Amino acid sequence: MNSYDPKSVPNANGVDVKVDLIIQAVSGISENAASFTADVLFSQIWLDTGLAFDNMTGCLPNLTLSHRTIDDIWLPNVCFQNSKSTSIHKSPTPNIFLLIYPNGTIWVNYRVKVEAPCELDMTSFPMDVQRCTMTFESYSFNVGKVRLDWFDTGVIMDVQGKMPDFELARYTWQKSQFYYPAGQWDQLKATFYFRRTYGYYILQLYMPTYASVFISWIAFWLDSKCLPGRITLGVSSLMALTFQYGNVARSLPKVSYVKALDVWIFACMGFIFFSLVELAIVGHVDKQALKHRKRYVDGDGDASSDQRKISSAIQNGVSEHSVERPWMLRETHTDCRLNSNRLQMTAIRRRSPPGGRLLVSGRSMKRLREFNKRKSSAALFWAPLEWTGEKLKIGVFLRTSRQIETG
Repeated sequence: MNSYDPKSVPNANGVDVKVDLIIQAVSGISENAASFTADVLFSQIWLDTGLAFDNMTGCLPNLTLSHRTIDDIWLPNVCFQNSKSTSIHKSPTPNIFLLIYPNGTIWVNYRVKVEAPCELDMTSFPMDVQRCTMTFESYSFNVGKVRLDWFDTGVIMDVQGKMPDFELARYTWQKSQFYYPAGQWDQLKATFYFRRTYGYYILQLYMPTYASVFISWIAFWLDSKCLPGRITLGVSSLMALTFQYGNVARSLPKVSYVKALDVWIFACMGFIFFSLVELAIVGHVDKQALKHRKRYVDGDGDASSDQRKISSAIQNGVSEHSVERPWMLRETHTDCRLNSNRLQMTAIRRRSPPGGRLLVSGRSMKRLREFNKRKSSAALFWAPLEWTGEKLKIGVFLRTSRQIETG
């Protein structure tokens, strides 16, 4: 031991160092920091003939030394090359294990807390799989002095407990080389694949957004005249959807690409938005229909006094005997046809409902107008009628030299 030099490499041809890794715990994965934190047992095994004592008699089969002795022997300086932070546990003393075998084989074990990087890919979030990597290499010696390789067991998972939002899907280990300006270095890589458990997002995001879309669809079953209530449902659903998405987005990294969750939220927003567009269209159509009904009741500006009198009489529910001659009013269900010279109307007499208003169908109105153009002696009058509790009927006033018939 007097001739031992801890600053010199034990073998001029280089030293083969075996690395062993036992994962004790993974405390969590941080999306914002793009890293994961783990407690590991990190072992290095190599042969240093300068510390062999197999030629001595009466010695122990191996020597276990204090962590203070670690500074008095040569070390390959294997480090966590890509770690963000590394610390040796101290509980209460540094957790360093040093064992020397009689032939000079040295086993050094560290209990370390390490924060290693993850290559985050949020494209499939929240059903994504994240890859995290630990890389080891000798910080001080290239392959001419230190050659690294995995021990037979490689990486061992001895994880106690589970993470709340991830589970370990699989892990691999491999050896590679990296070229620096100072030469070639051996690198050992341990890669861990973590699958996200998305049950939380189903309960806190997917089901509420489902409900928001379904609630917005309730507006389709409301009466078209209840526009304030229908609009309130749609806008409230859209605001609730935005609030739910904001709660989740605040905890995620600000990536520039589209995530699976974004597609889902945009689709839900699209359903709610188009339900609001449907409300606007229905409101506009009802407004235009109301204008047409009002125009039919009031008559055109150039209509005769007889037409306005008949329209007013029908709107106010006046019976046929209240209308001055030569007007005659009948409530009918009419089938209109056009012949070459006359209009044929087949009518079934019905009882006049009190307070009714007349409604003209577009098809019958067109036919009667065509007939009116051909008969210069006839004048056409018409007005809307809404039958309470019944289907909409056709009502048309046609004035000729003899009478007015209603169909």
